[in-house]
Amino acid sequence: MKTRDTELLDQAIENLEKNTGLIIEVVHYLHEHKDIDATGTLNTGVTTIPLAIELKTRVTNALIGQLVYQFEQATEQGLLIADYINPIMAERLKAMDIWFLDAVGNTYINTKPVFIFTEVSQLLSS
Repeated sequence: MKTRDTELLDQAIENLEKNTGLIIEVVHYLHEHKDIDATGTLNTGVTTIPLAIELKTRVTNALIGQLVYQFEQATEQGLLIADYINPIMAERLKAMDIWFLDAVGNTYINTKPVFIFTEVSQLLSS
């Protein structure tokens, strides 16, 4: 049985592959590194990039400062995965060059020769 975090991770990765063709392979869930939730690799078709993955349900201003510090400490490229990243937070993350995916399909990845910035409106259910 999957936990909420692994379901979020799987959903965001599945959306990325469906929307862009890029593949993220998770190497470790709940990695032993104290500040990272998982590690993985992003295959761009040209290169494979090691990832330090942080999973969050909500993205706040306070979280962004924490992410900058966390990702600076990691030897891998940082990647935030969240349930939903609103357009204001997406712009802030992009301005700080923090890569992200969310379960809705919002994406920011910036590595030569790949640049992806996708904004998807969140669908509200009745």
